[in-house]
Amino acid sequence: MKWLERRSSLWRVAFLACLTAALALAGWGCGGKSGGDLRESLIEFALRNIVPVQQQGLQLVRLQRYPLEDTGGGEGSIYERFWKIEGGSFTEIDQQEYDRLREERIEKSQGGWQASEHTIIIRALNQEEGKAALEVGNLYGPLAGEGVVYYLEYRDGAWKILEKTTSWVS
Repeated sequence: MKWLERRSSLWRVAFLACLTAALALAGWGCGGKSGGDLRESLIEFALRNIVPVQQQGLQLVRLQRYPLEDTGGGEGSIYERFWKIEGGSFTEIDQQEYDRLREERIEKSQGGWQASEHTIIIRALNQEEGKAALEVGNLYGPLAGEGVVYYLEYRDGAWKILEKTTSWVS
């Protein structure tokens, strides 16, 4: 009887170990990043390493869908996202909050638009090769801004900037 109880306990432990491993793989992946994870890591990299963050004041960031990209999402899809930056801290917000904050900034500046706004556009993302082209636009005023295209590669678990080029200046 003790032998049967031990065997049952071993099976329970083995089952729980397999279940735990399966859940871990489902949550973290098993090796390389999936396309969604690669896209998310690219967005995170752009927010943390490319968008110029000021320690004071409010900044707005918009991840804009690229018209040629087939994301399958329409208005309000996860590929059109919004953040506000306050004190160097990012908070994801919805489009209504983004629009409200933008209008509020314009009104407070009495027509002399002074909002720090940034757009991120994923121009290309090759998931198999781990390469991407990303445009980041930075607007500080009516005639103060620039757009820069970054060519990146995902190596050793992180994005690396291979090259960058200015695409527009105002």
